[in-house]
Amino acid sequence: MRSLRLCTPRLSVMLAIVFVLSLVTSAQNQPSPSKKAKSGSCTHEDSGLKLPTGFCATVFAEGIGHARHLVVSPGGVVYVNTWSGDYYDFDKPHDGGFLVALQDTSGTGKADVIKRFGETVQTGGAGGVGIGIYKGSIYAEINDRIVRYALSADSIVPTNGPETIVAKLPSVAIIPCIHSPSVRMGPCM
Repeated sequence: MRSLRLCTPRLSVMLAIVFVLSLVTSAQNQPSPSKKAKSGSCTHEDSGLKLPTGFCATVFAEGIGHARHLVVSPGGVVYVNTWSGDYYDFDKPHDGGFLVALQDTSGTGKADVIKRFGETVQTGGAGGVGIGIYKGSIYAEINDRIVRYALSADSIVPTNGPETIVAKLPSVAIIPCIHSPSVRMGPCM
């Protein structure tokens, strides 16, 4: 098994910037400001986080499984790639697929629509770690391949099966390392 080092501080900063920009873009592309909470503060503050004045947080969804990566569509739908396997003592995965679409249609900051799709244990899936959106399609890693699901305008989940984009990818162990002025941990010491 090959090892991929994610050790450069530059990569960490770039990933953080991409995440923040995707959240900002998603917020700017919300279909209607009327879907926001009715008051200027969180009416359902339940995150337990201490945030600056003017910010609030809620638990968007619980019990969706072992979430690995997520992406937010321009319309505000959150897509999550979940995973199972020996890391989680082979616990029972959720029925309906390892990919999850979450949507807040009421503006409360909580997903009130949760739909699963994609590979299942019965079809040989174990979930995946990557997910992205590009030109109206969901791209996700599942087992040893990257698949594409075309999205339609009338549904938050694909109506057709996946198209395999890349197959027979090698297994790669991602070994994180920690960099700080006084501590170096992991394979990049």
